[in-house]
Amino acid sequence: MKDLFIDFENVHKSGLEGIETLSRFDRVFLFYSDAAESIYIDQIVNCKARLKFVKAVNGQPNALDFQLVAFLFRKLRRRKKYFIISKDKGYTSILDLAKDYGSEIERYESIKEMMEHEIKKYTLKEKLKNIVLVSRCEKECDEFGIDKAAALEISQEIEETMGIPPSSKYLRLVIDGLKNSNEKAEFYSFCVHNMGQEQGQQFYASIKKNYAKMKQIVELAS
Repeated sequence: MKDLFIDFENVHKSGLEGIETLSRFDRVFLFYSDAAESIYIDQIVNCKARLKFVKAVNGQPNALDFQLVAFLFRKLRRRKKYFIISKDKGYTSILDLAKDYGSEIERYESIKEMMEHEIKKYTLKEKLKNIVLVSRCEKECDEFGIDKAAALEISQEIEETMGIPPSSKYLRLVIDGLKNSNEKAEFYSFCVHNMGQEQGQQFYASIKKNYAKMKQIVELAS
């Protein structure tokens, strides 16, 4: 799941090249202003990612840039990577600051450039890791009616918070719990009931911050 922040005032149409290659689990925050508000419908009509338009308030130099950065840092989470699409090298100054928060921000001039660069960075080790995770997920995907990509997203969310990938047993439980709960309290009760009081409480405490995100992944994939 990738979060992209588009400085449309800076990149215009060229920055959106490659938007059709994003997945439905990605999020695009497109910042525009009165100085750049014409967006080509044929360019975004095939975008599968969740797309949010944010109109910046003009009136001061670099107003959109400041609002984009403020918006991004409000959403900043540890151990997560974010992408800024802009030709403005001034954004470089915030990259080290993000690392102090335990996050990572990268800047590219277009979505296409970002995707190409990410593919090149996709090492053999990472590929093998994902092959193992997908293989582990295959049965669960069929059983719970969600595709491989969604099950993999859930597995990675759990690994991010717990430090280790979940076993098939826990992945099945989590997906089932997410599908059958409407709020955190119900999911907590599910964990305790199926894992035992102590283990269920510990497991829930470690992933409760990710509940909303994982619930959304399951709903989109169901």
